[in-house]
Amino acid sequence: MSNPIGEWQEKLEKFEKAKQSLRYNTDKPKWSLVHWKSMEPMVRVLEFGAKKYSPHNWKRGFVGSELLESAMRHLTAMMDGEVTDSESGLSHAGHVQCNMMFYNYFNNFNNKENDNTEKVCCSSPNSTGSSFGTDTCECTSQ
Repeated sequence: MSNPIGEWQEKLEKFEKAKQSLRYNTDKPKWSLVHWKSMEPMVRVLEFGAKKYSPHNWKRGFVGSELLESAMRHLTAMMDGEVTDSESGLSHAGHVQCNMMFYNYFNNFNNKENDNTEKVCCSSPNSTGSSFGTDTCECTSQ
């Protein structure tokens, strides 16, 4: 037995969609899935680092294994029941988020060749610059 009301609603929905602009977003990141307030601990750690070192100092580069070591220190502290880092007084989770953001920045977006153990990603005076006006990285072997 057919449902004439359901069929009518389906036709109406198709008509309404047809009035909208076309968008081709298949396979594009769906940023609406991110809970932005959950990123605040990371931002607080970035602010701490900006005061301690300088803003965007992290973009100058790291040895990839050092980022992973730091993330693990904060993770194991969390696993042992610690909530905040004794040096910064900030969330261990925020420190983990920062380390992983740095890791992704250098390994996924900035340097496809970094093997995370033998390479250092560092600023180059001949680089093009990022959206924040700081140098992008060119990685070289240690």
